[in-house]
Amino acid sequence: MFDRIIRFLTRLFWRFVPLRRRRLTPEGCAEGDPLEGVYLPERFEILDPCVSVTGRVRDDIEEADDGDVTFGLYLPRDKTWMVNDVNRAHYDGALHIEIVPMDQPRIRTPKPGQIVRVTGPHMTDLPHGHNEIHPAYRIEVVSAEA
Repeated sequence: MFDRIIRFLTRLFWRFVPLRRRRLTPEGCAEGDPLEGVYLPERFEILDPCVSVTGRVRDDIEEADDGDVTFGLYLPRDKTWMVNDVNRAHYDGALHIEIVPMDQPRIRTPKPGQIVRVTGPHMTDLPHGHNEIHPAYRIEVVSAEA
């Protein structure tokens, strides 16, 4: 019950408090701090401050305790360098993607099976060990079904 209240308040804060929205370059990269809006940003090691990758959305879309929407993205063979052994062992080889509450009003959550292009910082989540794009600055649907 307490977790639900925290999630609700986090989402409410980012949706209704008049704060600055993330500004993007024409390429879809963030202007300024790439980790703005990320809960405990010191947990991450940035591998690349802005990448774009296309892949198929895994059927594991959920909302994390901090209000982030998370899902896995299956990558084409030429992009598997973006995942590590933890992704392969615990995420079926998928790259972990997170949409932070700050960006949820302007980014639609994709549906499982869609082919999407995700843009954001490529990083390692140090406590969990996997690689991810967090936050996703832009998600574009390339095709509705794989």
